[in-house]
Amino acid sequence: MDDLNKSVELAQLLGIYAYDAYFIECAQTYKSPLFSLDHGLIEAASKIGIKSIEV
Repeated sequence: MDDLNKSVELAQLLGIYAYDAYFIECAQTYKSPLFSLDHGLIEAASKIGIKSIEV
């Protein structure tokens, strides 16, 4: 449940949907790059230092 709370906080901070924030939270938790086709999601992730790979 803690991951969901963090995702909601990230969503508010970054101005994105909570489900997008959850993907960022997972990348952050597992110290993994974010793989996505969504340019907006990649931009949001980069604001908090998450590396992304656009596929």
